[in-house]
Amino acid sequence: MADYSYIKAKNIKQAMELLEQPNSIVSAGGSVLLLMIKEGAFPNGGQFVDITGLPELRGITFEDGKLRIGALVTVRELLNSPLVAEYLPALFDACSVFADPLTRNTATIGGNFAVSSPSADCVIPLIAIGAQLELLSKAGKRIIACEELFCGPGQNTLKKGELISAVIAPFALSSAFCKQGLRKAMAISVATAAASLSLDCEGIITSCRLALGSVAPVPLRIYATEKLLVGKNINDDLLPVLRDSVKQQIKPIDDCRSTAEYRLELAPVLLSRAVVLAGKRYFN
Repeated sequence: MADYSYIKAKNIKQAMELLEQPNSIVSAGGSVLLLMIKEGAFPNGGQFVDITGLPELRGITFEDGKLRIGALVTVRELLNSPLVAEYLPALFDACSVFADPLTRNTATIGGNFAVSSPSADCVIPLIAIGAQLELLSKAGKRIIACEELFCGPGQNTLKKGELISAVIAPFALSSAFCKQGLRKAMAISVATAAASLSLDCEGIITSCRLALGSVAPVPLRIYATEKLLVGKNINDDLLPVLRDSVKQQIKPIDDCRSTAEYRLELAPVLLSRAVVLAGKRYFN
């Protein structure tokens, strides 16, 4: 049986030092760690480095015209934040359908990224609005686009000793997120979609960012479809426009929640709904 140890970091400096040690594992909300252990994610055991006592990783604040969300901010805190509700409605949508109330109390925004699941609900809207991740290590700080973190199911580009410290999110008042699961609560998504738009006074899309989840090995930004929607009227039936474009860019699989064929049909529908909802919010 694999051996595990536990230590609670007293400050950022100590956390960086601990994370550089072999087999170190970050522990924040811990909402999926036990499941990962059961599934054999850490066959050689390891040392859990608890970062929950680090105040630098908490809070939701304004920073240079954006929202800075500390990596330890929980899904419940995001739902209770008037700043998120007003300035990041797509993220608020995702938090509203995230797992169950108990899990929302412990699951963190940083952890949702670090697990690096293609189905991570909070990741998809943040990719769609153009958010960035702030990463810390003993070498210093670096900033990357959210989509640059992922390189495969459960795999990411974090370097040894590196820690997600915050999400930096631009305001995205005309954004929306849609999810389809097998039930309303505690459901890993069959597919998710998010959209962030700019429109002119006649409802013509002038720019957009689109993202999909659970339809590829990584959370996916849909670049070709973004270009296709520019110049289209938000009041038009967008589904025929989206369908073929989306299908050419996603690579869904069969699993216990759905078939690849169903996901191919579902993804354009969810994305169309997200675009329409984001458009409605633009004029509200």
